[in-house]
Amino acid sequence: MPDPTAQVRERARPLRDPGDLDPLLERIGDARMVRIAGDSRGAPMQRMPLPPARRGSTEALVHDAVTDPSALVVFPRELPRWLGDERAHRAVEVVHHPRAERWGNDVPTVLGRRYDEFCRFDESRALTHCTTSTHQERRWRPVPMPTDPAAAPVRRTVEVPSSEAALAGDLVVPRAARGVVLFAHGSGSSRHSPRNQQVAAALHDAGFGTLLLDLLTEAEEQVDARTRELRFDIGLLAGRLTDAADWLGRAEGTAGLSLATFGASTGAAAALITAADRPSRVAAVISRGGRPDLAGDALGRVRAPTLLVVGGADAQVLDLNREAAARLTAEHEIAVVPGATHLFPEPGALEQVIDRTVDWLGRWLPSATADVRPCGAPRP
Repeated sequence: MPDPTAQVRERARPLRDPGDLDPLLERIGDARMVRIAGDSRGAPMQRMPLPPARRGSTEALVHDAVTDPSALVVFPRELPRWLGDERAHRAVEVVHHPRAERWGNDVPTVLGRRYDEFCRFDESRALTHCTTSTHQERRWRPVPMPTDPAAAPVRRTVEVPSSEAALAGDLVVPRAARGVVLFAHGSGSSRHSPRNQQVAAALHDAGFGTLLLDLLTEAEEQVDARTRELRFDIGLLAGRLTDAADWLGRAEGTAGLSLATFGASTGAAAALITAADRPSRVAAVISRGGRPDLAGDALGRVRAPTLLVVGGADAQVLDLNREAAARLTAEHEIAVVPGATHLFPEPGALEQVIDRTVDWLGRWLPSATADVRPCGAPRP
């Protein structure tokens, strides 16, 4: 029996230029989108928000089946049954009548027969033109399609209660998850960080759940954009991350899963403080280009094995990580990515972070110790 995943990887290729797109072979799909269109021929172009993809449509199924927020999906030669079924497929032209959305903008399509590849975006904004640089800046990776969308990870937007605020988060839990990773974003960032999202998507492929969380509310982000004061309030960030760790310990779908914290930049300090404050809950810590030194005296209280990943060309941060590591009494390791700078933008650098992270989690996260049901599954 051929391995569909191997076939997908064999046939995958990066999207380099808009000229590479053959409209007969490839299709771009969005679950939520804004379109630039006119309401009649020759009418001025305007931004028109479209409703979410229709339940059961091609876009809705791919949204549920592929957790990567942007992915180049290459179909295997032997199609899963659901890719061979006729389903509604959104097709919006430059003349668009929003009131007719429910009738006129879905066409019946057998996705796997019509296209070889599918460029999937979770959300898109209106564009007037696609430039070559846009595609060159985006790193694409092949994503295998599951044989059954029902086996895909469960995704949901959640609201995590904290003592001072309700925090927005994106929770993804694969079926039979090996554990869950709680992300703490860096200074001036959010749960939408493209680097953390890329790491999270790879963790889903490896069988780990993730919670990407906004540690500041929208109002606080606006204040911080002016003053830059909250992004360095490590006590505030760590307290909220610890609240999220407690919430994961009782939430449906994650209550029985082992927990790791993953922090970038200042978020690394919050991840370490949470591990120190919840030694029986946090089983592993990973820092990506982080500032573990900002965890202060909490470093000596951390019991979870800690991986510090730093770019080899990020000299100042590397020195700070070495100083912090000297204060850790728990099992720890400094992993240096040669030639990488602070945000790991170099080709292959973030992939090395991912490989190190998956290995560390596989080594230190124990299997679930309780009966874990996927989110939304019926109670026995």
